Amino acid sequence: MFEILYVSRCRHRFDDASLTELLRIARRNNHAHDITGLLLYDGRGTFIQVLEGPQQAVEPLYERISGDNRHDHVHVLSRQSIKRRSFPEWQMGFYLMTSELIRKVDGFSDFLFSDTNQNIDNQEQAFALRMLDYFRLKARREQEDSSC
Repeated sequence: MFEILYVSRCRHRFDDASLTELLRIARRNNHAHDITGLLLYDGRGTFIQVLEGPQQAVEPLYERISGDNRHDHVHVLSRQSIKRRSFPEWQMGFYLMTSELIRKVDGFSDFLFSDTNQNIDNQEQAFALRMLDYFRLKARREQEDSSC
């Protein structure tokens, strides 16, 4: 099993219809390639995404995503082998990150609210990783609750 976590900025903000279509296509394609994951979007142009699955499926998908002209400033935060999936039930889980939700995460960073296409520094990378951990824990709790 393999995982890539990245952050990117879209060139134009996604509206609800564009996000719905993006998720529909991602879920269909991910199902076909045994990929699961999570997509976080702040509503202002920043995506945080984790892709997990067989490395021979995840790496080419990430290469297609990173070359997609709908976004730029793509930064890989983590690329690693994993023992198990964090989001095994999600062909592509999705959360819209509200400011209230983001502020719940330890080490709040306002880089998600910046209107500039700035580079992401180490502190912001650490915050993005904490965001992912927050949602991993949330996914595990939801899975445990549904199995009861």
